Amino acid sequence: MYAFIVKNSQDTWDVWETMGTIPIQDREERLQAALASGFPIVGQILTPYREQATSGAVWDGEKFNGIGNVHPSSKLENPDWDTITQYGFVCNGTILLIMYSQPNTQRDEQFQAIFESEASIIQVPEGQYANVGDIWDGTNMINN
Repeated sequence: MYAFIVKNSQDTWDVWETMGTIPIQDREERLQAALASGFPIVGQILTPYREQATSGAVWDGEKFNGIGNVHPSSKLENPDWDTITQYGFVCNGTILLIMYSQPNTQRDEQFQAIFESEASIIQVPEGQYANVGDIWDGTNMINN
């Protein structure tokens, strides 16, 4: 199980989303490798990179190299980039996961606040569980 977390003012992390598994195998493997690497996984606003920002794309120092590197389940058909905002999680220059939203919606306002803050993903420790609204203290999930 994975928890999507955002740092709060008490120096702990609020759980704002959870997933049992990542539904696409290469993304699950990429996320597992990132978690095992020890490198930080950070939330990032990816809208400025548009079609370059795809899951698995790598930062080359100027841009992400993701054009054409899109899993069929994630391919946006003829996207109007002015009506899409993109958010994602990046580790060591590689985009792990992407989330899309429409500008000026409640979901987009939530994503904007989260990704302007310090956001990350953790794997919930074995024997623990997480729900939206729970707290991650860096070691344990505190269930509310």
